[in-house]
Amino acid sequence: MKKTIIMLGALFVMFLMVSTVTAVPKTQSTPLMDTIQSIEKAEAQILDIQALDDLDPQPTGLFDKLIEFIKLLIQLIMNLVTIIQAILSIIALIKAVFNAIQVVIQLIQQILDVIFDPSNDTIVA
Repeated sequence: MKKTIIMLGALFVMFLMVSTVTAVPKTQSTPLMDTIQSIEKAEAQILDIQALDDLDPQPTGLFDKLIEFIKLLIQLIMNLVTIIQAILSIIALIKAVFNAIQVVIQLIQQILDVIFDPSNDTIVA
């Protein structure tokens, strides 16, 4: 009877730990949402760059066309760098979540080893 109660208590604590780990506080979800919004803005800017072809600024000479092309390339590269930085930060957040889950699983294994260790003569109540 005691072992059943202890086992149910351990399972309850396990579910409580998992729910605590998976719950994302507002302070941690805000940077992620900001990153997602910046990615969406970058995508919109890329679409705006494609829309620039329709506007046609009417350059008067070869140098003007070359300058506009270089400006467009620089803006595109800056947008790509922003998108890559956002993706890398999302990957870092995912790695942190996986590491936290691994720690919780190791703690649960240690708790179960302590509870069900037959060589341990102490009584867990």
